[in-house]
Amino acid sequence: HAEYPPANGTADAEAQPVRRAAYRQLGLWAKIREYHQLMVDSNENLPGDHPFAARPQHWPWLRRGTAYWGGRGRLVYQLGNPPIWWGSLAALTVFGALQVLLLLLDKSGVRMQLGGQRAQHSAAAGFFAVAWATHYVPFFLMGRDLFIHHYFPALWMAIMVLAFSLDLATCRAPRAIRAAVYAAAAAVAVHAFVTFSHITYARPWTKDACLRAKWLGTWDFECEHAIGGALATESTPAPTSIAADEAAAQPDTPAEAPAEAPAPEALSSPNDTPPVYVEPRFETPAASNENEKEDENDNTPPEAHPEL
Repeated sequence: HAEYPPANGTADAEAQPVRRAAYRQLGLWAKIREYHQLMVDSNENLPGDHPFAARPQHWPWLRRGTAYWGGRGRLVYQLGNPPIWWGSLAALTVFGALQVLLLLLDKSGVRMQLGGQRAQHSAAAGFFAVAWATHYVPFFLMGRDLFIHHYFPALWMAIMVLAFSLDLATCRAPRAIRAAVYAAAAAVAVHAFVTFSHITYARPWTKDACLRAKWLGTWDFECEHAIGGALATESTPAPTSIAADEAAAQPDTPAEAPAEAPAPEALSSPNDTPPVYVEPRFETPAASNENEKEDENDNTPPEAHPEL
């Protein structure tokens, strides 16, 4: 191999050949294998003890979410729409049990057609059930910290199984009943969306409403950050000053300096509103009468006074 040129930048260095880096050319399947190997290696190197980590077996039934922020009567907590999550999990469970039951009946000579929808339901729901499994099961092999948002791709597949299950359950019902079932399912989902939009979009929420929304005891969003909670804080009030108001009423008269603001400890505590923010002022120490007289007759520029 050619050596690197000297670092002194002389003319001899310019004549020396430069070592070039060469990389092995990979084919399509070699690149795919390398990419997946790098992803596996990087994920395996991310172990930890995050307080809101959740294992895959807890995701489908929405055991807990992830807390992000809380304060000023609001909080942000990643949870999801509980009826959608629980309904999709129930649909997957019923679909699996139904396939086992149909297989056993077929072995015994009983062929059920499910109202003529068996083939369509098995093909459509079965496709998304397999897709759900391929997006969900591999997470059990990971030892790194995992969170509920890792379930989102599989959740889409489970929701599709839920839709096909509702279609199969109402395929032989009158149109009015079928429409009522769909309307009821949509109303339940919308109600849950509105209820938990407070923690999704940081909308103002009272402590009592927050406590009522804890449908599971494992949901650990902090209701003390809501309005009425011990950790809640109100919005910062606008700065006010009596001297500033008097100066506004008499613009030609210079306003006197307001009284010194109380110490921060006296303004607020963990259970009170935040302190009133006052525009910072830079004042010089009070001088004696003799110094004041000298300053009146002194025309020295401010740079000559170190105390300024």
